[in-house]
Parts: sequence; structure tokens; C-alpha cells
Amino acid sequence: MKVLLITQVNPVFRDPAVSRDVVHDNAVLWAFGNGVVVIAVAAAILFIQRGRRGAPPSAAPAPPS
Repeated sequence: MKVLLITQVNPVFRDPAVSRDVVHDNAVLWAFGNGVVVIAVAAAILFIQRGRRGAPPSAAPAPPS
């Protein structure tokens, strides 16, 4: 998602020949894309934390006797 935003949307903001409407539409796309990325990262962190908390104690290696 970030690659799409950087390669396709970002150059439009710097082009003075682009109309105001196109810049606005790309700004909305940029905001939406960043929102998707933030939600995806938050979900990944949540799943990782839940996975670590839910691991059974028997999954740890037994101490040597």
C-alpha cells in the first residue's frame, strides 16, 4: 500500500500543472491509504501480543535434569 502511495500519489502533489481537483482526490486517497496501513499495523501488533499471551506453558523447553 505504501509503495502505491509513494510511487503514484506523491508525485502529483509536486506537479504544478495538476488541477486542484486531482490534488484533492489524491489527498483523499493518501489519507485513506495511510489509514489502512495504520489499521493493518495495529491489527498485526494485537495478533502478535495475543499469540504470545495465549501460548501454553508446555511450549517452553524443559529444563535439564
